[in-house]
Amino acid sequence: MDCLRGIDFLMSRPEVDKSRVATKGGSQGGALALATAALDGRISCAVANVPYISNFPDFIRLAAGYSGKEFATNYHDPEKGSAVRQTLGYIDISNMTPLITCPTQVCVGLQDRVCPPLIGITAYNRLENTVPRELITDPSADHEVTRKMNSANMRWLEKYLKNSEGKKAE
Repeated sequence: MDCLRGIDFLMSRPEVDKSRVATKGGSQGGALALATAALDGRISCAVANVPYISNFPDFIRLAAGYSGKEFATNYHDPEKGSAVRQTLGYIDISNMTPLITCPTQVCVGLQDRVCPPLIGITAYNRLENTVPRELITDPSADHEVTRKMNSANMRWLEKYLKNSEGKKAE
């Protein structure tokens, strides 16, 4: 909700070109970039690098020795596991990406153990086919935003944030 209130604030500012507002982030910020784009149709384009909190069943299995271990105990608990899985489903980014209507780029590091690439790829694959999209994989990247990702991000943002006079994003 903080992200949505931030978009409300930006859209209230006279100096902001409301037709050129993007979301961009890495890790949890990547998840929030996707969630904001899913929940607010005013977003012009989205960029998510090594997105977190997506595809919980595989995330917990693949990241069990890393960030997934924090979720695993309660996720599989015989008494409260069902409620935990239902609750996590509300914030699972792969459940939100079908709502995104703006051009979206997702970047994953193929060596990432914190946010294994499958979870970002799952979020990407759940985007509607009508949404302009791009998946960037960096074979040597761990849980980081690499030069390759940054370059791809800038190209994506410039492509979708040009104004009517063809000026690049600021």
